[in-house]
Amino acid sequence: MPRIGIGIGTSFLGERLGIGIGAGGSDGTPLSGVGALKGEAGDGLVDPSGNRLVGTFANDNPGLTVRDIARRQGIAFGTSIQSPALMNAPGPAGFPTRIDWLSANTDVFVPGFVMMPDNFNPSLGTFQTGAAAAFVADARARGKAWRGHCAYYPKRDIGSWVDSYLQANPGQWQALQHARIDALASVPGIKTASNFDVINEVFSPGSTNPGGWRNSPWTVAAGSFTTPAVSAFQKMRDVLPNVKRYWCQDASEQLASTTFLNHANNIVAGIESCMNLGAPVDGYAMQAHLTYRLGFDNQSATRLRAFCRSLTETLGLELIVSELDLRTGYGDGILDPYGQIDTRPPSGYTVPQYDMIGQDITKRFLDTVLPFVKASGGNQFLSWTLDDGYNSWTEAYGQPPGERPCPYTDTFQPKPQLAAIRNALLEC
Repeated sequence: MPRIGIGIGTSFLGERLGIGIGAGGSDGTPLSGVGALKGEAGDGLVDPSGNRLVGTFANDNPGLTVRDIARRQGIAFGTSIQSPALMNAPGPAGFPTRIDWLSANTDVFVPGFVMMPDNFNPSLGTFQTGAAAAFVADARARGKAWRGHCAYYPKRDIGSWVDSYLQANPGQWQALQHARIDALASVPGIKTASNFDVINEVFSPGSTNPGGWRNSPWTVAAGSFTTPAVSAFQKMRDVLPNVKRYWCQDASEQLASTTFLNHANNIVAGIESCMNLGAPVDGYAMQAHLTYRLGFDNQSATRLRAFCRSLTETLGLELIVSELDLRTGYGDGILDPYGQIDTRPPSGYTVPQYDMIGQDITKRFLDTVLPFVKASGGNQFLSWTLDDGYNSWTEAYGQPPGERPCPYTDTFQPKPQLAAIRNALLEC
């Protein structure tokens, strides 16, 4: 019989936020990658190390939104802006559209797709500047800061027209890269970006290449992993000298095994190498697509703090959280013998179980990383999507059904994950 622990804290916008419901099997069945989480009836939850899980929350003015609390800490809270069809869908009561609701709850926008190279540059010599300009104009009209994403995303060009073109014309890789960046620089209002992800996801925890770099049409054509990266940063400096240049990367948040610890070390070494070769890197955008399968225990926190210190103190970079969300990670696949485990599919959890684990991992992660976001001067924290009605972890994207990755439900109701975000900001 499952054992349940419940904690209720403050209310927020008419909804209970401080709800920590812990369901753990009485036999110690693991609920997530954190380990065997056992419910202690009436007394919250503890993990195998004796650390209490999040259950009750700091009492604060319930009228303050997450955006308000972030502002008090000098942090701008934001989200991605996706397709017009999703953004113009009806919002909750009082908001005609979803984007009106997002605007009321955030200070920073980032384009979800209109600046990604495969969308922005769908064929040789063709650039979709109109959609990018519309995003910038709307963000500015709403009084939002905004950040760019992204100029060089080589993984997305595998198998595309770029791949075919560079196989036939390898000597044209830099001209092609620079043409894309020149087109981005021509978008009206582009110079108002607070920062821009020049590079995205060029390392992989599963890579067998030296330094963990991903293969791509660009690296093959250039005969180098670092040369195209340095070229992209230098070109962005030339065309947008007053916009901060960021390195964006996934899978660097939950360092639960040697695979991911090596990945983090490769990221630091790779960025440092490119900086030594002349890449003008200003900041690091930590995506933070968190998963249950990797959990977040004390060792993960220690490793992440060391990684953040390397980025911010050794390399002198600003640090932001750029795409926070949370899912089970069921079937993600990179398993190794050093402690990383798999997890159940979403259907293997009750909704209270799913939300409790997500709340706990979110809080632990943010408690670790937000002090570095503030101290480094990055001062931005973005959720990739705010409600489950437009998330990126659906069956259409190859994910198992039932993921609940966002801080609000698909009917705009706050979830325990939102309470974790709120309280991490209150305490950072």
